[in-house]
Amino acid sequence: MEFQHGIKNYVPEGHTFKAFPIQFTHCDSDRIITHIYGNQMGKEIITARGDQCRLALRVKVVQYPENVSAVWVMMAVRSRGAT
Repeated sequence: MEFQHGIKNYVPEGHTFKAFPIQFTHCDSDRIITHIYGNQMGKEIITARGDQCRLALRVKVVQYPENVSAVWVMMAVRSRGAT
């Protein structure tokens, strides 16, 4: 609930907000970006256009024993008008 409230305070009236969280078990950036482009929401965020368009990207990598990784990617866009 706090996250939703924080987003509502950040997004001005008349703007839209889209977010796309995803998790991978590898650190291969080429495979990650290919997967994101292959997803409709991911592609919409990357190619977003509009007035006052703001993009955000957050990546967290957690390394576990025996070469196991958890890679969390969160992409978001806030804009007014067409996206």
